[in-house]
Amino acid sequence: MPSVDRVGRYFPLTVAAPLESGGNLTALLHDDSRWFSRCEELALGSLAEEIPLEGFDQALIDLPPPVIPPRPGAVSVGGMGRSAWQFELPSLESVSPVTAALNQTLLERAFPAYSLWWSEGSERVRPSLLVTEGLPPIEGFAALLDGNWVNWNWGQYRVPLSPSPTPVSENGSKPDISEPAETEAK
Repeated sequence: MPSVDRVGRYFPLTVAAPLESGGNLTALLHDDSRWFSRCEELALGSLAEEIPLEGFDQALIDLPPPVIPPRPGAVSVGGMGRSAWQFELPSLESVSPVTAALNQTLLERAFPAYSLWWSEGSERVRPSLLVTEGLPPIEGFAALLDGNWVNWNWGQYRVPLSPSPTPVSENGSKPDISEPAETEAK
């Protein structure tokens, strides 16, 4: 988060907390957003001078650290000569923790040590999730500020936009889709 000191100099503000080793980092993206939201509220309050610096420091000290779920167990290759995995589900509604476990397993296979960085974006930078081996590379840091990932040699993956859910009319019926919908020319 950009911040400014008493004489008007801008600098990045980073709030960090130690995490227990052996946890599932990818689950933090889903499970403990409250901690990140609270840190952001405190930082914004301090930046807007609603919270004095001493109050900001104390509030961070008092903030319980994020809770990191345990890392999933090891995934074996399987007996078919290639990777083929089965994840047991208590129910279909419990897919989210399983995908977090899958994400963790795949990341650990791709990166021996990694870090996750994400942002809601800004006027200049689209919302992003970064996965780096260790810390972000120094030569690519400027992309975190200007959003020009290609210029700073970041590998990119664009997530396709999901289709909108089928609209439902006020009486609860779905629209007739047998005829092509009119599209606006662009």
